[in-house]
Amino acid sequence: MKCMLLLLFCFYQFVSLFAIENIAFKHLGTKEGLSNSKINFITKDSQGFIWFGTTSGLNRYDGYTFKVFHRNSKDPNSLMDNYISHIQEDVNGGLWILTGRLGYVYYDPEKESFHPAELLLQSRYGINEIPSRLYIDKEKNIWCHKDSIGTYQYNIKNKFLLFYPVGGENGLYNGVLCSVDEDENGIVYLYDNGLIECLDRHSNQVISRNDYLTHNSCRSYNTYSIFIDSDGDYWIYTKDNTGLWTYYVQEDLWKYSGMQSHSDYVLSNNLVADIIQDLNGQLWIATDHGGINIINKELHTIRMLPTTLLTKGVSYKTALFAYTAMMTELSG
Repeated sequence: MKCMLLLLFCFYQFVSLFAIENIAFKHLGTKEGLSNSKINFITKDSQGFIWFGTTSGLNRYDGYTFKVFHRNSKDPNSLMDNYISHIQEDVNGGLWILTGRLGYVYYDPEKESFHPAELLLQSRYGINEIPSRLYIDKEKNIWCHKDSIGTYQYNIKNKFLLFYPVGGENGLYNGVLCSVDEDENGIVYLYDNGLIECLDRHSNQVISRNDYLTHNSCRSYNTYSIFIDSDGDYWIYTKDNTGLWTYYVQEDLWKYSGMQSHSDYVLSNNLVADIIQDLNGQLWIATDHGGINIINKELHTIRMLPTTLLTKGVSYKTALFAYTAMMTELSG
């Protein structure tokens, strides 16, 4: 699937992995077969396909053409909702897809069919809840969270089910779960009031909590997102023009980054859309109308990817994904 990246990138006088100024991006849009230009999520599966979740359809790209999946009222096995928010791959290569109106659906890659997620969760894993949030960790274990009830973890290797209840001294917080990631200590939950919890993978216990954002964020409730970097530090942002918070775990220290001159890192825009990390450890921060900001933690520097490198119609979030995919291919 390496040819796929040639359609996303052209390299000119590529000298080193840091020579980002020599990268050019090529636009893939509706003229090339994409179902909709509004892209909510992009991921690459274990077979090398790139999946684009849009506001109107699910798209699979093989490096040459798109295959588009749409809702078809006459086909019970078609995509049930055209609005795609998030995509995850399980141990079997199946996709767990978050839609806009109908929650999670499951894509069977062998039959190319779609099914309600709750039916699969019940029949395969013994989980009898409709998930508010579903997370597949790096070991491909399934975490199914239901707000106000708790979380079910199905361990793929040992085939056992563990329940983390809401409430109690070591139980989960009773709130709306916004975002999930993981570090070396466990699975990290981020709630809409800014509370962070870390769940132990092997027992049904919450092993740590951090309520800094609950008391220091400019808003009481937000749709937060969390990204945990290779050092185990937390990067937290919203879609509400509020900038970026960093929690340096080893130092137990919080820092804020925004457009203000006194920020830890001065961003080009306070509206952060996405964050990923490349193979050199640099953090790529996609902003809305502010370009891509690239942070080097070791040097404590930040620079902006020139907007002239992006052809018309290429979003900063798409460019962010494409660069990381290219770095992954180079490492292989």
